[in-house]
Amino acid sequence: MTLSRFWMDLLRWDALFAFGILAPQMFALQLKSLSPAISLLFSLITCFYYRQWFFKILANRWFMLSIPVMSLASVTWSAYPDMTLKYALEMSILAVSMLVLSASRRPMAVLAGATAAFALFLIVSVALGSSVAMTIQGTGGASVEAFAGLNGGKNFMGMTACLSVLITIAFIVAAVQARSATLVAVATVVLCIELYAGIAARSAGALIGLVAALGVFWGAVALSRLSTRWRIGAIVLMSILMLLAAAFSGLIVREVMDFASTAFNKDPTLTGRTYLWYRGQDLIQERPLLGRGFAAFWVQGNLDAEGLWQYGNILQRSGFNFHNTVMELLIHYGWVGTSMAIASSAIAAIALGRRIVMSPSLPACFYLGFVAFELTRMPLESLAPGPNDFESALLFLALGFGFRSVPVNPMRKVRFRPMRSMKIATPVAFQPQFQLVPGPVAAPRALPSQKKRLTGPRR
Repeated sequence: MTLSRFWMDLLRWDALFAFGILAPQMFALQLKSLSPAISLLFSLITCFYYRQWFFKILANRWFMLSIPVMSLASVTWSAYPDMTLKYALEMSILAVSMLVLSASRRPMAVLAGATAAFALFLIVSVALGSSVAMTIQGTGGASVEAFAGLNGGKNFMGMTACLSVLITIAFIVAAVQARSATLVAVATVVLCIELYAGIAARSAGALIGLVAALGVFWGAVALSRLSTRWRIGAIVLMSILMLLAAAFSGLIVREVMDFASTAFNKDPTLTGRTYLWYRGQDLIQERPLLGRGFAAFWVQGNLDAEGLWQYGNILQRSGFNFHNTVMELLIHYGWVGTSMAIASSAIAAIALGRRIVMSPSLPACFYLGFVAFELTRMPLESLAPGPNDFESALLFLALGFGFRSVPVNPMRKVRFRPMRSMKIATPVAFQPQFQLVPGPVAAPRALPSQKKRLTGPRR
């Protein structure tokens, strides 16, 4: 990729769309009601910009619409239908816009816009953010400071910082390939800030997810340099390893919990997660088939949610979850919706792996690393789709990238037509008239005005 083309890719509308959708979601606590309004506005603008290809893009990714459709359908059995309808509409618009953006003509522009959004949030968080006290296990109540940033949550800050590290490293690789020393220097400074925030947040799940994501990302980058045959073999091997990891997920989760308890000074319950999981199992058994409806549990006035907020000392009574993705999905959608969500995500992940094999690119490598980041954190965090959530937006963007993109319009070729010969009208007396015949050259004919003079008068 040449430097001029790299800069042209960055200065595209798609970069503005990605930045406009993701940045307001990160500053949700500061922007309040403006955050979803700005994000939804840019989502609608994105869909309008790709209106020519809108239905073709969604037709290639139709099964990814199962989650928005299930969320909207749950209004009929939700205990809080007004809340379900509101948040389901917001999430559906966000999901559709990110699926449309995943088919962008310029995927590097989308990656640049997302990088700028994360960089802005991390720089402002480090400059203006604060820390919270974190109790150290086995010290009799001693505590240590954990960086929480602007939103007051160290786990949220750790997740955002580690995800910023991943996307900034991908952008640095792109800048190195384009030989842009300026962007490499700027992105390196931003990367140092993000690494500081990620380590200072002391979030075990985020750091473990970052290690897994970087391993998959660099593996995919190395894989893209091999021949197609070797790429197919590596993807098959990676799929087998992922299936084995899923089969032994229970053992892996226990090992991760033990490692987090010792390495990050956490209590054995991982900050009360075990009690949340115990209560979540009871809630699933109450409505196992269709669940309680999208966004219909963590609602003020719901006695079960009020009790868990009180247990977790959540004074604002919002922004809480069960810290387990599958459990969160089962409570929202039941076994029917959860099966649809898992099946559609698995198909999209396979399509993303296929795209890396057939036509590898740096954005595809990043999206595969992001999927690994999410899978690693699923047992300990809730990654269920939600409204005004940049992590959910990136998930739809990554899973939609494995399918057909909008073709780039080629430059119009200018056809130079030969100029037509101009006919100049000249007086008849000066037009030479010749008769081209084979053989000897014939004498010129006399003009009508000269014929009488040449032949003489008739007698």
